[in-house]
Amino acid sequence: MKHFFCLLYLVSPLLLAQDSNFTKDFAATYAAEQWAGLPERLARIQAPRFPDRDFIVSPHQPNARSAIMAAIKKCSAEGGGRVVLRPGTYLSKGPIHLASNVNLHLEAGARLTFSQDYQDYTPLV
Repeated sequence: MKHFFCLLYLVSPLLLAQDSNFTKDFAATYAAEQWAGLPERLARIQAPRFPDRDFIVSPHQPNARSAIMAAIKKCSAEGGGRVVLRPGTYLSKGPIHLASNVNLHLEAGARLTFSQDYQDYTPLV
């Protein structure tokens, strides 16, 4: 029995080498099939369209999260549009949750930063 395991130990790299050729061939074939179908998949992608309404947020708060979230909520309730952050720095002490049909747009010169305090993001859900 001991000799069997020694032989298996010595022969296994040869068996795995054969198997890796199969894996490489399969991977190459699969990749070629995926690349061949790429133009068709790209043609189906459509740019999102948002209603032509803007909800403006100005950088006047030390924690802009509540103002941004309120604008997102209002925008979503009214059927969608753009939540626009005017030029300035916005600090969000916590996560920002987007809603359907809402485009968060930062104008040139707008900078959205997030707190590095772990407590601002708890509880983790």
